[in-house]
Amino acid sequence: MLTDSEDLFDDSSAVYNLVILNKENNEITTSSTNLITDFELIKSDISGPFRFYDPTPALGNTNFPFKKLRWSSAIYNGSYSDLTYQIDLQINYLEDNKDTLSILWKQAPIISQPAKDGEIILEGQQFFNFLSNNISQDPNKIRNFLSLDLIISIGSPELTKYININQPSSGISQERLEYTNINNGIGIFSSRSTRILSFFNLDRCSLDHLLTLERNFVLTDLQNQLQCQ
Repeated sequence: MLTDSEDLFDDSSAVYNLVILNKENNEITTSSTNLITDFELIKSDISGPFRFYDPTPALGNTNFPFKKLRWSSAIYNGSYSDLTYQIDLQINYLEDNKDTLSILWKQAPIISQPAKDGEIILEGQQFFNFLSNNISQDPNKIRNFLSLDLIISIGSPELTKYININQPSSGISQERLEYTNINNGIGIFSSRSTRILSFFNLDRCSLDHLLTLERNFVLTDLQNQLQCQ
């Protein structure tokens, strides 16, 4: 039996039940959910610095390579299920050598079929466009790139079904279906798994291109020792 409150919601094999008693009419509202486990990014995709700019691309390629992130399917309720994956990129930088700031580059959620591995593509050109559009052009600021964080969220089958039902209708009828997994109630009782992987770097070529965005980024002493290869 789990007794520590910190461990109460950390048992991946358990079913978590919701029971609500309405004291006014003695009606009982119930639902249940499981936890999401065993999600892993492919390690080779997150080894080494991220490369979003190539000054000498191969014939037929652009100067802005993409970063592919692949993952193995997570498990819900002991098996593979329809799950929703979202991997966002947080860019951390230092301003005036004192203030650590962050901006979040949100990606569209991806619904993965059971037992199917998934992937997301981070486009190099879009990465730099996002920085240009979300960091002000201020000649009085000095900025240093610090790191990248991956924020990974996985939604359960209940959340996935809810998202699917509530997508914009492409037909003539705009009527929306209602979905709930709560007995004698309306709403969603479900689980979501969030993981943060931190301290990824940009390679020297990408750092050099960052300096051309006119956002007053400068290289640190350590970054200056890197080579653009």
